[in-house]
Amino acid sequence: MATKKTNTTTKTKKKSGMSVEGIKPASSAEKVQINELFMQALARHKNEVLQDKKQKHKEIDHLTLMTEEYLSCFSIIGYTLQGEQVCVFNANNPRDEAALVDLLRATFVEIVSNRP
Repeated sequence: MATKKTNTTTKTKKKSGMSVEGIKPASSAEKVQINELFMQALARHKNEVLQDKKQKHKEIDHLTLMTEEYLSCFSIIGYTLQGEQVCVFNANNPRDEAALVDLLRATFVEIVSNRP
């Protein structure tokens, strides 16, 4: 009859109750270093998000300026190539805004009524 060997290994237990095999707990200096790395990564991420947001606003402002050359009041509704919604409305005065809203309302009613 063959005998089975049992593999006994020692596991260190953390205070959280999780057991980790062969890993020493981090020293306080290592914990500080890890926290600093997390903070730096978070700061870089926030900065990238802010720069991305500024770039998108800059592109929309540029689009608005280009369109203003040809139209006094307008609305741009659509999606970017990344699938984000874009809505730009430009009306210089309340009369133009009312005219634009009426045109949009009439256009949407016509679209809905012509659907099969």
